[in-house]
Amino acid sequence: MVLEEHTTGFEDFDTDLGNGNEIESEDDAETHPSSLDPVPCVPSMFIQIFHHPHSGKHAPTIINLDSSLTNSTSVSNSSQFAALYPGSRPWAPFRTRSDFEFIEEVVTECLQPKTTDKMLNGYHGHGAKNTSLTVRNHKDVTLSLAAARKFGIEFQDAKVSHEFQDPWDWILDTITDTTLSEKIMWFPVQKFLNDGYRIIRLYDDLNSGNLWWDIQSSSPREEGMPHCFLPLHLWLDKSNVSTTIKMHPIIIRPGFLPSAIRNGSGNSGGMLIGYMAIVGNPNESSEVEDDSARSVEIAQFKRENSFWCLSNSDPYVAYSYDILHALDSGEWGKHQWPLLLEILTPQERARLSKNMDRTPRWRGLKHFKMVSSADFTDGNSYKDILKV
Repeated sequence: MVLEEHTTGFEDFDTDLGNGNEIESEDDAETHPSSLDPVPCVPSMFIQIFHHPHSGKHAPTIINLDSSLTNSTSVSNSSQFAALYPGSRPWAPFRTRSDFEFIEEVVTECLQPKTTDKMLNGYHGHGAKNTSLTVRNHKDVTLSLAAARKFGIEFQDAKVSHEFQDPWDWILDTITDTTLSEKIMWFPVQKFLNDGYRIIRLYDDLNSGNLWWDIQSSSPREEGMPHCFLPLHLWLDKSNVSTTIKMHPIIIRPGFLPSAIRNGSGNSGGMLIGYMAIVGNPNESSEVEDDSARSVEIAQFKRENSFWCLSNSDPYVAYSYDILHALDSGEWGKHQWPLLLEILTPQERARLSKNMDRTPRWRGLKHFKMVSSADFTDGNSYKDILKV
């Protein structure tokens, strides 16, 4: 959450909420909702939420933060984003939870049909008693997966010679999901914390920022036909698709759902819509392509970019300095760490791995067994190595 203390138009608010102070300038009155004037009989500490005029909600929402309600508020927040499952069988359409967990393992570990059949023979034979598994062979697994795919957006062939999942079908599937209807942020808001002394602007999610508010204000406003701006978050990062192929998985997330939902792995979390080939500088080797500044420039700006044609989409605004990739996996992971391993002798590298393996386990810190011989693809691993 980002806090922004208002010093223009709000610095002279009296601590007495009943004094009726007004916003100092006309500019502030146009930029922020006019109803920021103090309201009588309000709590001593509260959050005031102003809804965008297009939402049709003209009265602000007041969240009481008085100490007497702190406990009840925290309990409500903790259960607000609980997992949303339709009915009492969250593993549906799989027959049982055991079916779901077993098939999940088959898919995650890429088990061959022969291995799957051997495991299931053990479960249904002498290996386990009273098992709730109903799948008996790899054909049952295939049929169960086919039934599960009907509940999501399936991959389809395209003229660009690769399979993809249609983002528009996924958006329609998300906004019509009854388990998510009450969580969708259809319109932007502006949030202010009033502690009795100051009024502070709060930024706790995408819908509380200025950009969404401004975009919604510029959208058409027709009677009986509301227009909503629903932002999407598109994520790409180089990853190992297989043991020999590296590509960019394309993950799309619904920016119009709270962060606890869109960043989760459950219902309406990120969805894989396809893979993009690595784009690098043709004059550089494959080992460094997609990593150098020149390669990034070629990939993002020197080629025709489809995002330039989309309204309210600006790659230059979205770009920011990335500490993880610039420092942890950049300067350290791709330069200093390989240089260190190159300088060390084989005996010294073995000793380094042995000492790292002996490091006591710590919460939030990865444990490395063969750190000097492993190939890491994520910046967080390099960050943890640097910590140790």
